[in-house]
Amino acid sequence: MRGNPPFVLILFVTLIFGGYYCELGSSVTVTYDHRALVIDGKRRILQSGSFHYPRTTPEMWPEIIRKSKEGGLDVIETYVFWNYHEPVKGEVENEYGNVEGSYGVGGKLYIKWAAETAISLNTTVPWVMCAQSDAPDPIVIPYRPVEDLAFSVARFFEKGGTFQNYYMYFGGTNFGRTAGGPLIATSYDYDAPIDEYGFTRQPKWGHLRDLHKSIKHCEDYLVNADPTQQSLGTNLE
Repeated sequence: MRGNPPFVLILFVTLIFGGYYCELGSSVTVTYDHRALVIDGKRRILQSGSFHYPRTTPEMWPEIIRKSKEGGLDVIETYVFWNYHEPVKGEVENEYGNVEGSYGVGGKLYIKWAAETAISLNTTVPWVMCAQSDAPDPIVIPYRPVEDLAFSVARFFEKGGTFQNYYMYFGGTNFGRTAGGPLIATSYDYDAPIDEYGFTRQPKWGHLRDLHKSIKHCEDYLVNADPTQQSLGTNLE
């Protein structure tokens, strides 16, 4: 967690765990050190998932939260949509595809540069969300095999990570409702573990659930020492 501003995250985790402990009639203390968030004096590994709640109905929220928890999530990540946090509509733009055409040739050159930069970093992480329709191969990979996703998550914790977030764990679809943007049927489903109707998508949901259980079993060993790695060679782990 070195170098990351932890204060908003700590507040959110305090709210999540605080609500749970309030039901039990007790309080919880949340702080952090160089390895992890520390909850009631214990370092914790936390699995998080993004949940765009306006892209579903309020009646579905309890079921989606329940399935997220059963899938091994500890934290729900969401955000306030632009019509609640942006003073002037359209003043802040974080999805370049909506405005690319206004820049003509320059816009396409920028997309090409961004794609080549992403590939050159050799992170092996595909460009999935907010992908441009004209992005060059092999950038656009809308469906990621669960085996590849689970391996990346396991490797992250093996290398010392303690908090990670799935974007999206549940995305949903507007279905004609507004979700902070134009009144269009925008989908954020994209092969998520919980689909737009609130059903678990197998084998992705179950495979990740089993991974989360395995990581939790090793939690004490993973967070109570700084990790050491021995390289066996490129792409050999």
